[in-house]
Amino acid sequence: MSLHKGRDMKRSLLRLDVGVSRMIVLSGSNALLGRDGTCDVVVDDTRVSRQHASIEMPSDAPSVILDLGSLNGVFVNERLVDGQQVLRHLDVLMVGKTRFRFFEVESYRDSDLMISSS
Repeated sequence: MSLHKGRDMKRSLLRLDVGVSRMIVLSGSNALLGRDGTCDVVVDDTRVSRQHASIEMPSDAPSVILDLGSLNGVFVNERLVDGQQVLRHLDVLMVGKTRFRFFEVESYRDSDLMISSS
């Protein structure tokens, strides 16, 4: 996935917070999360559905996460999502046992994304 630099394109990132942390750049207007290899964000977790959730990132409205009828649900900041939930910068997302941190930024430096050991 690549980060588009279009004037009206949102720049969103997910940081995978399991094992070795890694950044996932979300581009376009949506990103599909799930176990299926065709998903934009493939999650290797048996508690995650093949197509578990979608993050919608319209250029003219807040980003939202939608639960796509998953068996185990989607959590934002430890609260179960009922259908969909608006996402805010630094929200913590859980799908199955997999934890992500959501970043919605105009620009970023690698140092902004470091994990603190506290």
